[in-house]
Amino acid sequence: MDAEVLAAMAHWPNVPDCHGWLALDRRGRWRMRDDACQRQNQPGDLVRNAALRGFIDRNYQRNADGAWFFQNGPQRVYVLLEAAPLVLFTQPGADGPALITHNGLAVTRIDAAAIDDGGSLWLVTEHGPAIVSDRDLAALLDCLTRDDGSRPDPDELLDRCNSAPTGLRLHLPACAAGLPLDIILAGDAGVKFGFISAPCAKSEG
Repeated sequence: MDAEVLAAMAHWPNVPDCHGWLALDRRGRWRMRDDACQRQNQPGDLVRNAALRGFIDRNYQRNADGAWFFQNGPQRVYVLLEAAPLVLFTQPGADGPALITHNGLAVTRIDAAAIDDGGSLWLVTEHGPAIVSDRDLAALLDCLTRDDGSRPDPDELLDRCNSAPTGLRLHLPACAAGLPLDIILAGDAGVKFGFISAPCAKSEG
């Protein structure tokens, strides 16, 4: 966290938490949700100011219960997650795609990998559970192999996952050497990976 944020927290320790005003969408974009957006269940307006985005990125955390928040000075602003707490993008690496989170953290470790019934790829990183941006998914599908070493046909991958265990493994030299690919339902991701998509007062910790 920023030093000024830590100082504000120490100076004003009892500021009420905020819920519903900030969201993270499926492509890793911050969205502000005013009263009208909340009443109509709208996604909210994109945060376009680079300085504000950077401030949110640097002060984005999670509590012990798996609710994620932006520490805005002394106030904890809980984040509504459209998909996952973190969204991953690919970058060119020496031995294949490298990964970076939507808030600029390099990924060096992956502990679990899964594909859901909608075809999204989930990775549990050292920074927390994440979903791969749909725009970057193809680069990582090229890093999948079957147990026999052959490569799956990406066009058949979703049908295969929906019908039977895949026997697939993810190979990313920098952070995942032959990691088995699990099968999950998208609606079960929060429970499986330990995060809260829509924090409310009872999920504060």
